[in-house]
Amino acid sequence: MRRMRRMLKMIAPKVATRLVRKGLPRAVAKNLTKRVFSYLFQEYWTQKVTPKWSPPPGLFKEGTSKQIAKVLYDNSVDLKQAMARLNFYINRAGQNLSEERRKVLEDAKEELRKLFYKKPK
Repeated sequence: MRRMRRMLKMIAPKVATRLVRKGLPRAVAKNLTKRVFSYLFQEYWTQKVTPKWSPPPGLFKEGTSKQIAKVLYDNSVDLKQAMARLNFYINRAGQNLSEERRKVLEDAKEELRKLFYKKPK
């Protein structure tokens, strides 16, 4: 991939020059080439995400609400981060999550609020 990018960066000025020779104004050719190559090199935000924390195996599948809350409390900076991690799992599990398991995870939210000294809603 790097090799291809390097080659494309070398080709870009030549492409612009050819477009000018075909009768396109220089500014238009340069802008068009820039747009095309920026599209080719675009990176998505998901490519930049690097997980800095991963839960212990089986935590969300088998743990009790207190265990889940305790682990999240110990490994999170604040309530917002802990809730984000828990909600991320709940959203990813989606409809594959059983009602009992969803209840345990929702109870873990309440436990987290208690641990971070927040009143439950």
